[in-house]
Amino acid sequence: MSNSGTAKDRTLIAVIGDEDSITGLLLAGIGHVDNQQKKNFLIVDGKTPTAVIESAFQEYTERPDIAILLINQHVADKIRLTVDRYQAAFPALLEIPSKDHPYDPSKDSVLKRVQKLRGMSSLPDSPHLVTISLIPPVSCRRLSAAFNTTTDVLSQKPPCITSITSSVHAYTNNQYNVATSHH
Repeated sequence: MSNSGTAKDRTLIAVIGDEDSITGLLLAGIGHVDNQQKKNFLIVDGKTPTAVIESAFQEYTERPDIAILLINQHVADKIRLTVDRYQAAFPALLEIPSKDHPYDPSKDSVLKRVQKLRGMSSLPDSPHLVTISLIPPVSCRRLSAAFNTTTDVLSQKPPCITSITSSVHAYTNNQYNVATSHH
């Protein structure tokens, strides 16, 4: 995994995910096609071969223009060994939930590394991790922190990041309010 290029050159967010996730993120403005017709996203469905997913993951983690790689957690499960081996700081790798597959913190490779560093054997008990099925506050904070870190490094805040961050916060707050009102 080549990590060439400076942080300033890393201006794109790449996504590997299901059609709904990709569509939403494209509408938020993250889509990009370069001069060689290479896209910064891969739509995965039930027929997408694992080799294609692995190839896209390798490509996106080696591209010097990508700052963040978002991958649906259920898609990451298909290439879990590759995802778990990924250690580079850039692009930042974030596993995200999808409409049909809730977030499971026990599978998240980044959280596993944090647990290992902090000497924790399991995730702390938190009602937020149980009650929110689509985007728990933990994911939102990690996503927001990654965007903020990346944009601080880039010394500019691309409009798509502001839009995505606002959308994630609004969506999370709505989901949290719905989930907690049922208990």
